[in-house]
Amino acid sequence: MKNIILLLFILLVLFAASLPSAAASVPGMLVYDTTLNKLSVFTGSTWETVSSIKYKFKITIDHTKVSGTNSDFVYLFSQNASSIPSALWSSSASNGQDIRFYDTDGTTELKREIVSFDGVNHTMEAWVQIPSLSSGSDKVIYCQCDGTAKANDPTLWTDAGYVAVYHFNSMINPIIDSTGSYNGTNETSYATPDAGQIGQGGFFNCSQYTYIDLGGGMCSRFGNHQITVTAWINPQLTVKNNLLDFWTPGSANLNFFSPSYRLSQNTNINNIMYWPSWAASTSSYPMGSWCYEGWTYNGTALTFYGNGNADGSVTEGTFDPSGQTDVNIGRGNVGSAGGPEYAYGILDEVRIANVILSSGWIKTEYNNQGSPATFSACSTI
Repeated sequence: MKNIILLLFILLVLFAASLPSAAASVPGMLVYDTTLNKLSVFTGSTWETVSSIKYKFKITIDHTKVSGTNSDFVYLFSQNASSIPSALWSSSASNGQDIRFYDTDGTTELKREIVSFDGVNHTMEAWVQIPSLSSGSDKVIYCQCDGTAKANDPTLWTDAGYVAVYHFNSMINPIIDSTGSYNGTNETSYATPDAGQIGQGGFFNCSQYTYIDLGGGMCSRFGNHQITVTAWINPQLTVKNNLLDFWTPGSANLNFFSPSYRLSQNTNINNIMYWPSWAASTSSYPMGSWCYEGWTYNGTALTFYGNGNADGSVTEGTFDPSGQTDVNIGRGNVGSAGGPEYAYGILDEVRIANVILSSGWIKTEYNNQGSPATFSACSTI
C-alpha cells in the first residue's frame, strides 16, 4: 500500500511539474499534452484535464484586418487560413460536424455552421460567430474536434440581422438558406455549380433564363425600410447582370428594388446600379473578376459598396421591398417596359439583412473572405 501511495505521489508531482505554475497562468489557459493527447485548462486555481478532445489548436485573427468594432461578427474559417495544423484533417469526422470553436477563454463554445469539409483533399468552409471583433487587438479563438457531431446553428446568422444567406453549396433544389427561412427554387434548373470565391458558387446563364425564385415571404421583413445586401459576383458577359430583385409580377410602374451589376455594352462602364432611378456607384469594376458588392438603405439614403469600400451614395425615396410580392436572384424584371433581364456569371455568398450593417462590418467581411490567409493564422497549443 505504501508503494502504491508513493507511486501516486510521484506521478502527481511529475504532472504538476509539467504544467505552468498558477502564478504564471491565467484562467482559460490551455496546455496540450501531445504524449497523452489530452488538454488541460487552468480554471483560476487548479488545472483540469479536458477529456474526449481528439485535437485542438489556436486561431489568431489579425486586428489590422478588422475595421471598427463588430458584435456577433460571422467569421470565415476555411482551408485558406494560414498554418492550419495537418492533424485537423486526420482527426475530424468525415463530414467535419464534430468540429467546434471556442472563445478566448477556451471554454465558451461559439455558434458555427460547417458548410463543407473534405479531410482527404483538405478543404472546408466554416462560419463562426465572434461575439466581439475589434481593430484594437488581435482576437484568439480555439478550434477542436472531439468525435461528437454537432448541428449547425442558424442563429449564427439571425443574431447579426440576416434574413437570408445563400452559400450555393448545392444548386439542386431547394437552394438552401442558412437561416432556415427562405429556401429558393432553381426555376429553370440551369443555374449550375461553379468555382466560387469561397468554395462552390452558382453559375447563371442569361441565355437559358437562369434565376432563383425566393418567393415573397421575406418581403414583409423589411417594413422598417432598412436593408443590407452583399454578394460576391464574377460577371462573364456584357449584360445587365441583375443580382437581386424585389418585385410584383405584372407591375407596370417599375417601382421595385433591383440592384444590378450594370455592364453597359455601349460605354463599357461597369458600375453597380439601382433600378428604377439608375443611380450608380462612383467606381467601375472589371468584368471577369470577383467583386464583393454591397448596398445599404436606411429609408432615405442608398449607399453602394465595392470590394469593402463605400462607393457613392444617393437619396432614394422609392424603395419599399415590403410592398412587393416576389424576390429573385439572377433576374431583373422590367414590367411593361420589356422582358426580364438575367445575369451571366458566377454568384457566391448572397446575403440579405433587414438591418444596416456598418461600413466597418462590410470592410471586415471583405478582408476576411477576400484573403483568409492574411486575416487569421493557426498555431498549435
